[in-house]
Amino acid sequence: MKNELLKGVRFESIQEVTKAVEKAVRFYNEEHPHMSVDMKTPRDAADNVGDIPKRWTRRREMHLKNQRDACNNPEICLLSDSCRQG
Repeated sequence: MKNELLKGVRFESIQEVTKAVEKAVRFYNEEHPHMSVDMKTPRDAADNVGDIPKRWTRRREMHLKNQRDACNNPEICLLSDSCRQG
């Protein structure tokens, strides 16, 4: 938010800073679409029921999903140390 909306802006008072931050937060949550929530605003995504399709996947999420899938498959699970540990 700082880099996108407030970078290079000079303020004369704490009131100006407060007003600018409130406006930036409102824009970020209510007007700016996000790839992580299927190009919805965070406000719209919060009202969504169920999973929201993502336009990208984090490697960590993919790794954890693959581990869960392996643990659901007994042949693979027997070969995996992570399944035996947890």
